Amino acid sequence: MQPGDQSCGAITRLLAAASHDLRQPLQAVGLWVALLREQAQDPKVRDILGKVQTATQAAERVVDTLLDVTRLELGVVRVHLADFAIASLLEHVASTFAPLARDRQIELRIHQSSAIGHSDPDLLERILFNFVANAIRYSTRGTVLVGCRRHRGFLAIEVWDTGPGIQQERLKAIFQEFVQLGTAETDHHHGSLGLGLSIAQRTAARLGHTIEVMSCIGKGSCFRVEIPIGETLPDRLTRRTQTTAGADDCATALFGSFVVVVADEREQREAIRLLLQDWGCHVVAAASTAEALELLEDHLRLPNVLLADHRLTGHENGWAAIRAIRAALCENIPAAIISGECPSVVDGANETADLALLRKPVSPERLHHCLVSLLVSASRHPV
Repeated sequence: MQPGDQSCGAITRLLAAASHDLRQPLQAVGLWVALLREQAQDPKVRDILGKVQTATQAAERVVDTLLDVTRLELGVVRVHLADFAIASLLEHVASTFAPLARDRQIELRIHQSSAIGHSDPDLLERILFNFVANAIRYSTRGTVLVGCRRHRGFLAIEVWDTGPGIQQERLKAIFQEFVQLGTAETDHHHGSLGLGLSIAQRTAARLGHTIEVMSCIGKGSCFRVEIPIGETLPDRLTRRTQTTAGADDCATALFGSFVVVVADEREQREAIRLLLQDWGCHVVAAASTAEALELLEDHLRLPNVLLADHRLTGHENGWAAIRAIRAALCENIPAAIISGECPSVVDGANETADLALLRKPVSPERLHHCLVSLLVSASRHPV
């Protein structure tokens, strides 16, 4: 290994640790506030908790932005190109932004697609998330539409909004650093540093993709990223993309399920445990793999799903914990890993029909949707 490679590896590990340590408290706060909002009866208390949640989400966006800028500046952004289902990406958009759209009273519409794209799904998701977040935050009415279509021999993933629009003379400038879309007051409220579109543009350039924007004052805007058309979808992903949970599944799939949680941070572990119990789950929560296996000795029933934090104490990690529990129980139990790092650096873990990767901070809605999807997939396609 060359000295330059060693330096790059050290920087990557440092950023991974910083990402985990910065997102961990925000993850715990977000879950605790969500629990309180569900149980609060007083409208004034719910309103206050809503403001706390908004402030926490703004802090999350600042952390994400600063970490993304740092990675780009240091040149340690790794690209992992692959064919993938656009439907999976759109599903992530729907589950992630439904709460924000609901709070803003914006209709979020996702146009389903059967297309196969070729890109780095994790980096592309960051670009699309930026477009959707801006569309929802800067709209005061109407609809945000997300879809995909063939355009000039590529796949164009587009985000349309009915917001205020952007002046033509500003369209090029919005991709420069520290250029903000709204007023100083609205940008501060949304936790904007004016770096999001610059990051999206630089990430797209790293991927070799093209970003375009069209806008009309008073009518809205459209942000588009064009990616190559993929050819094949790995078999290990086929089941997952074909088993999106419907409304009936969501209402029943999680209630009564047995969930094992492995997370070394006590606050996060307790918040997840209480949240799952609030959803009607039976929960075993442990700080380590050994503790989880010890607690499972008292249960005759097999778990329905495993949920592990990626970074655990010592040399343990979530993927190793899942492998060990599956091996001990001789069952390929559906599982999810929660990570503060980019999914591509979760060593040894690839998203499949029975393994999901969730990026911190994870909203309760996203967690619920992920677990339901895993359970529904397992029930339709038993191993």
